Amino acid sequence: MKQFQNLYANINNLKKDIPQLGRDAVIKNKASILKLLQRDQLNQGVASDGGMLTGKRGTPYEDGHYKKKTQDYWAKRAPIPVKPKVQGTQYNFEWTGKTFRMMDIKMNTSDFEIFSSDAKFEMLKEFYGNIFELTPENNHFINENVILPYIHEHLLKRLVQMY
Repeated sequence: MKQFQNLYANINNLKKDIPQLGRDAVIKNKASILKLLQRDQLNQGVASDGGMLTGKRGTPYEDGHYKKKTQDYWAKRAPIPVKPKVQGTQYNFEWTGKTFRMMDIKMNTSDFEIFSSDAKFEMLKEFYGNIFELTPENNHFINENVILPYIHEHLLKRLVQMY
């Protein structure tokens, strides 16, 4: 009977470690998580809710597509944007690449935030809302394919080490 009590106590101790293991998984896979946001959302003009990324109503940004004015602006200047800004295409948020290069993840108690230390970060949030959150689909992908496997692997290793 004592052996079951020890097993139960050890399993309860493992349960307490799950939140930290989740944070560790995010930190270890930070580059992949940031690439998912950059490549599959921002570069495609996808908002955090999964719909088309648009700006505030009543602003020139509200339809979510580049205007001829934007296209003409960059045609006459250097540097040329990292990703083209062609009239009628959806916003892709990659001009100089600085916002993407300066992205990082801040860990909270039970979740994480993606931010950029680029000076445009707050302006982008003001114009477009919190575009730096993962879509529900991408969040689910990270949970199922990054965080849960990491937790599972580490819990199994520790259970095996106990006995």
